[in-house]
Amino acid sequence: MGGFCFRIFGYVEGNNSSLVKSVYKTIQKTFPTAYVFPTESRPSNVQNIMIVSSNQPL
Repeated sequence: MGGFCFRIFGYVEGNNSSLVKSVYKTIQKTFPTAYVFPTESRPSNVQNIMIVSSNQPL
């Protein structure tokens, strides 16, 4: 089982979320199971975002 954990600083939603969405889509090409863990309750806030992914569901 392979896995990957990635931290990125950005936006989950909104006009400025293209970087985070691109990283998520790229990770999913290698690891079909991916989870996004934002650190703020408002997705439109800039924040630390953890993306955890693996070959199989966790």
